Amino acid sequence: MGSVYLNNDLEDISGNLSWRMFKGKVSTSLGSGIQRNNLDDALASKMNRFIGSANINYAMSQKLSFNGTYSNFTANTKVNNSRVSSDQLSLTQNADSLAYNQITHNANAGFNYNQGSEKVKHVIFGNLNFQKANDNKGNSSVFYNTNVGYQHSLIPQALNVSASLTYSTSFLKQLHNQSIGPNVSVGKQLFHKMLRSTIAFTYLKTFVNETSSGTTSMVRFSNTFKKGKHHSISLDLTYMNRFIGQGTAPSFNEFRGNLIYGYLF
Repeated sequence: MGSVYLNNDLEDISGNLSWRMFKGKVSTSLGSGIQRNNLDDALASKMNRFIGSANINYAMSQKLSFNGTYSNFTANTKVNNSRVSSDQLSLTQNADSLAYNQITHNANAGFNYNQGSEKVKHVIFGNLNFQKANDNKGNSSVFYNTNVGYQHSLIPQALNVSASLTYSTSFLKQLHNQSIGPNVSVGKQLFHKMLRSTIAFTYLKTFVNETSSGTTSMVRFSNTFKKGKHHSISLDLTYMNRFIGQGTAPSFNEFRGNLIYGYLF
């Protein structure tokens, strides 16, 4: 059927549990699973993964809600000695030294506050993402990303206007990377809501070890046209300008366009 990529030689075992409490205001879910490859012992290495996750949503009121998620990914890769010859792996080499273990922690927290009438809606939102990765080779990285914004909707006019501020920071060995900037978008439905058009602008200023390293500006214009229950056409145009103030990489401009036709059976 035209597939260009298939997962093979993998075994997955997973389980999930979810429930509601406090009169349905709090919903919680837990998940866990293991994955392994090299099922027929034919590869030169083996990989095992353990995944654990938790999710909670709290609807404090009809206007205010909170959510949080956490996941833990543990991956272990080890040389399969039975499939490695002495020419490939000397007898003095310790197989444990070739093992690679990595643990990745992911956490997300957010809130959403909305109010208004049947004609006007106001939404204030915020999100915080955290990721930390460590391995047995002494490598580690920490990443934070936060986004806070406001959305104003005019219901009769089918018009949405939103503005937000994004800040990201990461630590990798001796590098401290930061980026900060605004995002603005305007979306409207036209022709009896058959056409949805959105134009968005993003500007990010980046820093490396507290020194300005450049800026990124991006303009995106997207349109989705739906005709009846079966047909849809999407046109997406993106222009990006990347100015690099220091380093060996050059500044550049980039333009991308996508035209997609979809048919729903």
